[in-house]
Amino acid sequence: MIRAAMSTPRRGDFHPDPRIALGERAELEDYVRSGFDRGHMSPSGDMPDEQTQEETFLLSNIVPQRAALNRGRWEEIESAVRRLTLREGELYVVTGPAFHGATLSAIGTDRVLVPTSTWKAIYDPRREQTGVYVCHNVARAPGCSHVSVAELTHVTGIDPFPALPARLKQACMALPLGTTGTTRARTHTRTHRATRYHRRRSRHIYYRW
Repeated sequence: MIRAAMSTPRRGDFHPDPRIALGERAELEDYVRSGFDRGHMSPSGDMPDEQTQEETFLLSNIVPQRAALNRGRWEEIESAVRRLTLREGELYVVTGPAFHGATLSAIGTDRVLVPTSTWKAIYDPRREQTGVYVCHNVARAPGCSHVSVAELTHVTGIDPFPALPARLKQACMALPLGTTGTTRARTHTRTHRATRYHRRRSRHIYYRW
């Protein structure tokens, strides 16, 4: 599918999802002069034909994303995951937003919530490993971290791979691109002193969600 996607020209127009009732869905006008990009969750660049590519432009697949993230690190992560898929042969990928804080921002008359971060979870069936990218949705220098699926579930309440055994979710696999946060898999290979340091650091990762 990825090879087919790479040979399919990217095209599509953003549009509201007609399956969602008026007043409950995002509209194009919500993003006008909002200061946010329309950020894909399922990327159009992953889709193997024009029909599925067009579906990714439904606003139900879109969240308000800062340009610095959407056009920078997030785009790099999407490309890196495609390359990883070609290398491994098959990956399962689940992407979503996270909302944390006492108050949340919203845009437009439809009050489209702005996520504090976006995440992309990966399962590699050949290696039987999982991992998650988490990126802070901020205007300047958005940081991205690698965390375990277990940590994603702990923080957001979402388990992207509910059918997998818990043992496959405790550590983060080696993912392309560097990390600015903790990687739970590494804590098992460090000294006791380093492990305690990373556990202290892990408490700060929740701020970036």
